[in-house]
Amino acid sequence: MRHFLVGILTLCCLGLSLQARSATTLFNVTRSDQPGQSLLLGGSIHLLRAADFPLPVEFTAALKQANQLVLESDLAPEHQAQLGARMAAMQTLAAGQSLADLLSPALWQRLSHHCQQAQLPLEQLQHSKPFFTSLLLSMHHLKRMGFVPGVDYYLDQQARTAGKPIGELESAEEVLALMQSMDTLKADDIIKSTLDDLERIEPMLASVISAWRAGDLSVLQKEMVAPMQEQLPQLYKAFLVARNQRWLPQIERLFASPGTELVVVGSAHLTGPDGLISQLMAKGYRVSAWQAPSETRLIKPLAPVRETVQ
Repeated sequence: MRHFLVGILTLCCLGLSLQARSATTLFNVTRSDQPGQSLLLGGSIHLLRAADFPLPVEFTAALKQANQLVLESDLAPEHQAQLGARMAAMQTLAAGQSLADLLSPALWQRLSHHCQQAQLPLEQLQHSKPFFTSLLLSMHHLKRMGFVPGVDYYLDQQARTAGKPIGELESAEEVLALMQSMDTLKADDIIKSTLDDLERIEPMLASVISAWRAGDLSVLQKEMVAPMQEQLPQLYKAFLVARNQRWLPQIERLFASPGTELVVVGSAHLTGPDGLISQLMAKGYRVSAWQAPSETRLIKPLAPVRETVQ
């Protein structure tokens, strides 16, 4: 989970000269040469518990201030349905292959035991590629823990209700290519790491969600991004570094448009020398913690939004 769902439930801290604790993971980005142009950059948690709502006031205030919301990908129901169907079509192993063939006997036995304990029929996974198996295991576990779609989905629904335009940073084809690239990872590494993380996921998630809400960036870095960067650099480069490099020019182009955009991405995309904030600062942008106007009030959370397997 800590490694393989960083694209689903990503949290992190900034390894930069910013405060170690701010109001939340929302930042104001301005151009040094054109101070009047700015955008808001926020770190998301893609899945939350129902009890984690309402969001910190800064998020709803930022959306109210923004002229446009920009997310990682298109969350419209029809788009998600089409993407889900395409992902389902690519998750199956080649004819004649099974997951048991790809795993060591001991790990296959461990997976079988986990599925029995989790009341997840093993036959549902028998012909799935290892990475998709990791996603299915993790999503099943999180659903049983009561997780629902999080920050991105909430803001997406709010923006649609308010009639605000919504943009995205990557296409369906780019998402699918990312999933396809996971075929190069070793099956044993994927499944072992997933099972290890699922055994300790509950206290870790409680810790990082609390830290995210409070803006305690050091805890978020330690719990989420650092382990993936150290233990699975290939995944780190694919999920974070390469995507940040594709997104950065798009974010820069937003400064040329009138008004203020709210860009919300998985929080891990903000961190360290490869993160979006570090890259923006290297290009001369100024980044500072953003706080909601004092008169802003909390609003009631919407009902849990549609479920997703992404």
